[in-house]
Amino acid sequence: MIVKNHETIIVAVANHKGGVGKTLCSVNLAHYMLDHYQKVLVIDFDSQRNTSKWMCKHLDKLAFKMPDIFKFCVQHDINEPDTKEQLKTMIQSAKVISFENKKEISLMPSSLKLDVVSMELTVNDDLARFKIVKLIHAMAEGYDMVFIDTPPSIDMLTRTAISAADYILIPVGIDPDAIEGALDIKNIIMPKAKEYFNPNLKIIGIVISGRDRYNLSKAIEQMAVEQFGNLVFRSQISKTNRVGEAKTLQKSIRDLSSNKNFEKIHKEFLQLSSEFIKRIKKDNGGRA
Repeated sequence: MIVKNHETIIVAVANHKGGVGKTLCSVNLAHYMLDHYQKVLVIDFDSQRNTSKWMCKHLDKLAFKMPDIFKFCVQHDINEPDTKEQLKTMIQSAKVISFENKKEISLMPSSLKLDVVSMELTVNDDLARFKIVKLIHAMAEGYDMVFIDTPPSIDMLTRTAISAADYILIPVGIDPDAIEGALDIKNIIMPKAKEYFNPNLKIIGIVISGRDRYNLSKAIEQMAVEQFGNLVFRSQISKTNRVGEAKTLQKSIRDLSSNKNFEKIHKEFLQLSSEFIKRIKKDNGGRA
Protein backbone atom coordinates (compact mmCIF):
# COMPACT_ATOMS: atom_id res chain seq x y z
CA MET A 1 0.00 0.00 0.00
CA ILE A 2 1.32 3.44 -0.95
CA VAL A 3 0.28 6.36 1.24
CA LYS A 4 0.41 9.96 -0.01
CA ASN A 5 2.29 12.26 2.36
CA HIS A 6 0.26 15.33 1.37
CA GLU A 7 -3.41 16.33 1.05
CA THR A 8 -3.50 17.05 -2.68
CA ILE A 9 -6.68 15.74 -4.31
CA ILE A 10 -5.81 13.59 -7.34
CA VAL A 11 -8.45 12.86 -9.99
CA ALA A 12 -7.85 10.37 -12.80
CA VAL A 13 -10.01 11.12 -15.86
CA ALA A 14 -10.53 7.77 -17.55
CA ASN A 15 -12.58 5.66 -19.94
CA HIS A 16 -11.45 2.62 -21.95
CA LYS A 17 -13.25 4.15 -24.95
CA GLY A 18 -11.68 7.06 -26.85
CA GLY A 19 -13.43 10.22 -28.04
CA VAL A 20 -15.60 10.55 -24.93
CA GLY A 21 -14.39 13.94 -23.64
CA LYS A 22 -11.48 13.03 -21.35
CA THR A 23 -9.31 15.87 -22.65
CA LEU A 24 -12.25 18.28 -22.67
CA CYS A 25 -12.98 17.54 -19.01
CA SER A 26 -9.35 17.43 -17.88
CA VAL A 27 -8.41 20.80 -19.38
CA ASN A 28 -11.56 22.68 -18.56
CA LEU A 29 -12.48 21.34 -15.12
CA ALA A 30 -8.89 22.12 -14.10
CA HIS A 31 -9.37 25.74 -15.16
CA TYR A 32 -12.76 26.02 -13.43
CA MET A 33 -11.19 24.66 -10.24
CA LEU A 34 -9.26 27.94 -10.06
CA ASP A 35 -12.53 29.35 -8.69
CA HIS A 36 -11.93 27.13 -5.65
CA TYR A 37 -8.17 26.51 -5.38
CA GLN A 38 -4.88 28.39 -5.64
CA LYS A 39 -2.84 25.76 -7.48
CA VAL A 40 -4.05 23.14 -9.98
CA LEU A 41 -1.98 20.69 -12.02
CA VAL A 42 -2.88 18.72 -15.15
CA ILE A 43 -0.81 15.61 -15.97
CA ASP A 44 -1.09 14.30 -19.53
CA PHE A 45 -0.62 10.51 -19.62
CA ASP A 46 -1.85 10.13 -23.21
CA SER A 47 0.81 9.94 -25.94
CA GLN A 48 -1.64 11.58 -28.37
CA ARG A 49 -0.84 14.78 -26.42
CA ASN A 50 -4.24 16.40 -26.97
CA THR A 51 -4.27 17.93 -23.50
CA SER A 52 -0.66 19.07 -23.86
CA LYS A 53 -1.31 20.69 -27.27
CA TRP A 54 -4.41 22.44 -25.91
CA MET A 55 -2.52 23.90 -22.94
CA CYS A 56 1.00 24.52 -24.29
CA LYS A 57 2.38 26.25 -27.40
CA HIS A 58 6.01 25.23 -26.96
CA LEU A 59 6.05 21.49 -26.27
CA ASP A 60 9.22 20.87 -28.28
CA LYS A 61 11.28 23.36 -26.26
CA LEU A 62 11.05 21.62 -22.89
CA ALA A 63 14.31 20.38 -21.36
CA PHE A 64 12.76 17.15 -20.05
CA LYS A 65 9.68 15.21 -21.08
CA MET A 66 7.55 12.56 -19.42
CA PRO A 67 9.44 9.54 -20.89
CA ASP A 68 12.71 10.89 -19.48
CA ILE A 69 11.17 11.24 -16.03
CA PHE A 70 9.52 7.79 -16.20
CA LYS A 71 12.82 6.10 -17.05
CA PHE A 72 14.71 7.97 -14.37
CA CYS A 73 12.08 7.16 -11.77
CA VAL A 74 12.00 3.43 -12.54
CA GLN A 75 15.78 3.07 -12.81
CA HIS A 76 16.64 4.88 -9.55
CA ASP A 77 15.73 4.82 -5.89
CA ILE A 78 13.77 8.07 -5.61
CA ASN A 79 13.81 7.86 -1.80
CA GLU A 80 17.56 8.52 -1.84
CA PRO A 81 18.09 12.26 -1.08
CA ASP A 82 20.32 13.17 -4.07
CA THR A 83 18.09 11.24 -6.46
CA LYS A 84 15.00 12.89 -5.00
CA GLU A 85 16.50 16.34 -5.61
CA GLN A 86 17.46 15.40 -9.16
CA LEU A 87 13.93 14.17 -9.79
CA LYS A 88 12.48 17.43 -8.46
CA THR A 89 14.70 19.36 -10.89
CA MET A 90 13.56 17.20 -13.82
CA ILE A 91 9.89 17.63 -12.91
CA GLN A 92 10.30 21.39 -12.61
CA SER A 93 12.09 21.54 -15.98
CA ALA A 94 9.33 19.53 -17.67
CA LYS A 95 6.48 21.53 -16.16
CA VAL A 96 4.62 24.32 -17.97
CA ILE A 97 3.40 26.90 -15.46
CA SER A 98 0.72 29.54 -16.13
CA PHE A 99 -0.87 32.12 -13.87
CA GLU A 100 -4.43 33.46 -13.92
CA ASN A 101 -5.30 36.24 -11.46
CA LYS A 102 -2.43 35.20 -9.17
CA LYS A 103 -3.53 31.55 -9.26
CA GLU A 104 -1.41 28.82 -10.79
CA ILE A 105 -2.45 26.21 -13.35
CA SER A 106 0.35 23.95 -14.50
CA LEU A 107 0.82 21.15 -17.02
CA MET A 108 3.03 18.08 -17.02
CA PRO A 109 2.97 17.46 -20.78
CA SER A 110 3.04 14.14 -22.58
CA SER A 111 5.22 12.92 -25.45
CA LEU A 112 4.78 10.81 -28.57
CA LYS A 113 7.38 8.46 -27.07
CA LEU A 114 5.36 7.80 -23.95
CA ASP A 115 3.76 4.63 -25.38
CA VAL A 116 7.17 3.22 -26.31
CA VAL A 117 8.57 3.84 -22.85
CA SER A 118 5.41 2.41 -21.27
CA MET A 119 5.84 -0.80 -23.28
CA GLU A 120 9.49 -1.04 -22.22
CA LEU A 121 8.53 -0.63 -18.57
CA THR A 122 5.84 -3.34 -18.66
CA VAL A 123 8.65 -5.92 -18.59
CA ASN A 124 8.70 -5.14 -14.86
CA ASP A 125 5.08 -4.02 -14.70
CA ASP A 126 4.50 -4.24 -10.95
CA LEU A 127 7.72 -2.43 -10.05
CA ALA A 128 7.16 0.25 -12.70
CA ARG A 129 3.59 0.81 -11.57
CA PHE A 130 4.63 1.10 -7.92
CA LYS A 131 7.38 3.61 -8.74
CA ILE A 132 5.25 5.71 -11.13
CA VAL A 133 2.49 5.96 -8.51
CA LYS A 134 5.14 7.44 -6.19
CA LEU A 135 6.24 9.71 -9.06
CA ILE A 136 2.68 11.01 -9.52
CA HIS A 137 2.50 11.73 -5.79
CA ALA A 138 5.79 13.63 -6.07
CA MET A 139 4.48 15.64 -9.05
CA ALA A 140 1.28 16.43 -7.15
CA GLU A 141 2.97 17.75 -4.01
CA GLY A 142 2.30 21.44 -3.44
CA TYR A 143 -0.89 21.51 -5.52
CA ASP A 144 -4.46 21.63 -4.26
CA MET A 145 -5.88 19.46 -7.03
CA VAL A 146 -4.45 17.35 -9.85
CA PHE A 147 -6.19 15.98 -12.95
CA ILE A 148 -4.61 13.11 -14.89
CA ASP A 149 -5.76 12.71 -18.48
CA THR A 150 -5.38 9.01 -19.31
CA PRO A 151 -5.16 7.16 -22.66
CA PRO A 152 -8.23 5.34 -24.08
CA SER A 153 -7.06 1.95 -22.85
CA ILE A 154 -6.67 -0.15 -19.74
CA ASP A 155 -2.90 -0.45 -20.13
CA MET A 156 -0.17 0.29 -17.59
CA LEU A 157 -0.51 4.08 -17.85
CA THR A 158 -4.24 4.11 -17.13
CA ARG A 159 -3.93 1.53 -14.36
CA THR A 160 -1.11 3.51 -12.76
CA ALA A 161 -2.92 6.86 -12.94
CA ILE A 162 -5.98 5.33 -11.29
CA SER A 163 -3.83 3.63 -8.64
CA ALA A 164 -2.34 7.01 -7.73
CA ALA A 165 -5.70 8.79 -7.59
CA ASP A 166 -8.21 9.58 -4.88
CA TYR A 167 -11.06 9.79 -7.37
CA ILE A 168 -11.95 8.66 -10.88
CA LEU A 169 -13.96 10.93 -13.16
CA ILE A 170 -15.45 8.99 -16.09
CA PRO A 171 -16.63 10.96 -19.15
CA VAL A 172 -19.12 9.06 -21.33
CA GLY A 173 -19.75 10.03 -24.96
CA ILE A 174 -22.90 9.37 -26.95
CA ASP A 175 -21.94 5.81 -27.85
CA PRO A 176 -22.94 2.52 -26.16
CA ASP A 177 -19.26 1.49 -26.24
CA ALA A 178 -18.51 4.42 -23.91
CA ILE A 179 -20.70 2.78 -21.26
CA GLU A 180 -18.77 -0.47 -21.74
CA GLY A 181 -15.51 1.48 -21.46
CA ALA A 182 -16.70 3.06 -18.20
CA LEU A 183 -17.64 -0.37 -16.83
CA ASP A 184 -14.14 -1.64 -17.69
CA ILE A 185 -12.69 1.09 -15.48
CA LYS A 186 -15.08 0.22 -12.65
CA ASN A 187 -14.90 -3.58 -12.88
CA ILE A 188 -11.38 -4.33 -14.15
CA ILE A 189 -9.02 -1.58 -12.97
CA MET A 190 -10.65 -0.13 -9.89
CA PRO A 191 -10.82 -3.28 -7.71
CA LYS A 192 -7.07 -4.00 -7.98
CA ALA A 193 -6.19 -0.33 -7.48
CA LYS A 194 -8.25 -0.33 -4.29
CA GLU A 195 -6.72 -3.60 -3.08
CA TYR A 196 -3.07 -2.75 -3.66
CA PHE A 197 -2.82 1.06 -3.66
CA ASN A 198 -5.75 3.02 -2.26
CA PRO A 199 -8.68 1.35 -0.47
CA ASN A 200 -10.47 4.72 -0.36
CA LEU A 201 -10.46 5.18 -4.15
CA LYS A 202 -13.88 6.29 -5.42
CA ILE A 203 -15.64 7.18 -8.64
CA ILE A 204 -16.50 10.86 -8.16
CA GLY A 205 -18.91 10.81 -11.06
CA ILE A 206 -19.94 9.97 -14.61
CA VAL A 207 -20.30 12.96 -16.93
CA ILE A 208 -22.26 12.76 -20.19
CA SER A 209 -20.29 14.56 -22.91
CA GLY A 210 -21.30 15.37 -26.48
CA ARG A 211 -25.01 15.43 -25.71
CA ASP A 212 -27.36 16.40 -28.56
CA ARG A 213 -31.12 16.48 -29.12
CA TYR A 214 -31.41 13.05 -30.66
CA ASN A 215 -32.85 9.95 -29.02
CA LEU A 216 -29.46 8.24 -28.73
CA SER A 217 -28.37 10.83 -26.15
CA LYS A 218 -31.39 10.03 -24.00
CA ALA A 219 -30.74 6.31 -24.39
CA ILE A 220 -27.08 6.68 -23.33
CA GLU A 221 -28.11 8.77 -20.32
CA GLN A 222 -30.60 6.07 -19.32
CA MET A 223 -27.96 3.34 -19.74
CA ALA A 224 -25.51 5.34 -17.61
CA VAL A 225 -28.07 5.79 -14.83
CA GLU A 226 -28.96 2.08 -14.94
CA GLN A 227 -25.30 1.10 -14.52
CA PHE A 228 -24.04 3.87 -12.21
CA GLY A 229 -27.10 5.34 -10.50
CA ASN A 230 -26.50 8.57 -8.58
CA LEU A 231 -22.89 8.72 -9.75
CA VAL A 232 -24.13 10.23 -13.04
CA PHE A 233 -23.83 14.02 -12.87
CA ARG A 234 -26.98 15.99 -13.59
CA SER A 235 -24.82 18.49 -15.44
CA GLN A 236 -23.99 17.44 -19.02
CA ILE A 237 -21.78 18.88 -21.74
CA SER A 238 -23.42 19.49 -25.12
CA LYS A 239 -21.94 18.71 -28.51
CA THR A 240 -20.62 21.97 -29.96
CA ASN A 241 -18.09 23.32 -32.43
CA ARG A 242 -16.90 25.71 -29.70
CA VAL A 243 -14.68 22.97 -28.25
CA GLY A 244 -12.67 22.81 -31.47
CA GLU A 245 -12.39 26.60 -31.53
CA ALA A 246 -11.12 26.68 -27.94
CA LYS A 247 -8.50 24.02 -28.77
CA THR A 248 -7.35 25.99 -31.82
CA LEU A 249 -7.07 29.15 -29.73
CA GLN A 250 -5.35 27.15 -26.96
CA LYS A 251 -7.69 28.65 -24.39
CA SER A 252 -10.03 27.06 -21.89
CA ILE A 253 -13.80 27.52 -22.03
CA ARG A 254 -13.43 29.58 -18.85
CA ASP A 255 -10.95 31.90 -20.61
CA LEU A 256 -13.50 32.46 -23.39
CA SER A 257 -16.53 32.88 -21.12
CA SER A 258 -16.98 36.56 -22.01
CA ASN A 259 -17.52 35.59 -25.68
CA LYS A 260 -21.27 35.15 -26.33
CA ASN A 261 -20.57 32.19 -28.62
CA PHE A 262 -19.25 30.28 -25.60
CA GLU A 263 -22.05 31.28 -23.24
CA LYS A 264 -23.87 27.92 -23.32
CA ILE A 265 -20.87 25.64 -22.81
CA HIS A 266 -19.48 28.01 -20.17
CA LYS A 267 -22.73 27.70 -18.22
CA GLU A 268 -22.59 23.90 -18.56
CA PHE A 269 -19.04 23.76 -17.19
CA LEU A 270 -19.96 26.12 -14.36
CA GLN A 271 -22.78 23.76 -13.39
CA LEU A 272 -20.55 20.69 -13.72
CA SER A 273 -17.74 22.24 -11.69
CA SER A 274 -20.22 23.27 -8.97
CA GLU A 275 -21.65 19.74 -8.80
CA PHE A 276 -18.14 18.27 -8.87
CA ILE A 277 -16.81 20.42 -6.01
CA LYS A 278 -19.92 19.69 -3.90
CA ARG A 279 -19.19 15.97 -4.18
CA ILE A 280 -15.55 16.53 -3.25
CA LYS A 281 -16.60 18.54 -0.18
CA LYS A 282 -19.20 15.98 0.83
CA ASP A 283 -16.62 13.18 0.68
CA ASN A 284 -14.14 15.25 2.69
CA GLY A 285 -16.42 16.25 5.52
CA GLY A 286 -17.25 19.66 4.04
CA ARG A 287 -13.63 20.48 3.16
CA ALA A 288 -12.70 20.86 -0.50
